[in-house]
Amino acid sequence: MLALLHADLHPPGLLGVLRSLARVVVALAPTSQGLGVGRGTLHLASVFQRMRAGKVITKEEYYTLQPGFPPMSVEEPRGPISPPRDDDMMAHPGTWLTFDPRAQLTFNPRVSVEQQRVRDAMPLPFQFSPCKKLSVLDQGGQIYYEPDPGDDLDDEDPDDDLDV
Repeated sequence: MLALLHADLHPPGLLGVLRSLARVVVALAPTSQGLGVGRGTLHLASVFQRMRAGKVITKEEYYTLQPGFPPMSVEEPRGPISPPRDDDMMAHPGTWLTFDPRAQLTFNPRVSVEQQRVRDAMPLPFQFSPCKKLSVLDQGGQIYYEPDPGDDLDDEDPDDDLDV
């Protein structure tokens, strides 16, 4: 299925929902001033693709439209990518793809080799050591029953009246 929409004509909430449902989003936006001298006006195409395995591919590329409207790829942008401001996201809908969500985390998602070794050596709460397994599984079970005075224990067979 292919959907084409103009970001200026729809509320931001709807755009966010559609982006979360889509597997591939191509956002077209104008570039900053001064680009495209001698090559025509350059535009930025930001591609955000979710693979079935969960991998996310983000790519940006400059393009220009030639007479007769055939698109022509020019080059990929160079330099650091900074997170967009809220007003920039509304003005340039393609820039939301450049935001790095790991930059806002309160913890470090990257694990060093030493941290990985310590984490792998730590037993999980539902895993028992072989010694504890042996002590739990080798105990013989016994049932202790002390009848209460209210228990109805008849010495005679309740099935005496049945002719079997």
